[in-house]
Amino acid sequence: MAEKKPLSNRQILTVLAAVTAALAVGSLLLGLLTGHALLLRMGLVGFAASLDEIPVGSAVVTTVVSPLLFVIGVGLLWKGICESLARDVVTGTIRSSSCRLIPSDDQDEYRLHSTVRYVVDGVPLEAEGPHAVPCLGEDAANRRMAGLRAGDPVEVWYKPGDPVEVFLDAPPERTLTLRLLGAWITLTGLFAMFLNGVVFAG
Repeated sequence: MAEKKPLSNRQILTVLAAVTAALAVGSLLLGLLTGHALLLRMGLVGFAASLDEIPVGSAVVTTVVSPLLFVIGVGLLWKGICESLARDVVTGTIRSSSCRLIPSDDQDEYRLHSTVRYVVDGVPLEAEGPHAVPCLGEDAANRRMAGLRAGDPVEVWYKPGDPVEVFLDAPPERTLTLRLLGAWITLTGLFAMFLNGVVFAG
């Protein structure tokens, strides 16, 4: 039996977008068809009455704006999922390195990136990825850059199905935070679509 091929990052995004779009339409229809009665059944009489006072024009505007929540929410959720799956590792070789400034109100951070060569399943690959720990201050970044030399070995972490998106030294952190934040924003958008349906129904 052939081994199931992991989903690529693009395929994961397509699935998330399709599911979210279906849920958004379903939430709008639920609010339009049974939303008012559902709120009354839940004992939210005052809330339902306040929705009746909202002009339909306002619901039109929020229905147009709500997809922005889906773009942000699904984007964060997708990023968190993909990074959480980047748990396969091989040893690669540094070809070149660069330093990028991340401005901050307190102290500027510098993120080091390296172009690396590595082999996955017998296929030689080359990609650029960030090193795990950013540097605080320019002096620390310069010292770290001086220690990154062409030909040095480095751990290359990647997600099965997308070995060309890499993370160096260690797998990505804070993926749970990204997933929870993305899910919360997406659910907020779905609830907004439900309320829009209630307002449209009058």
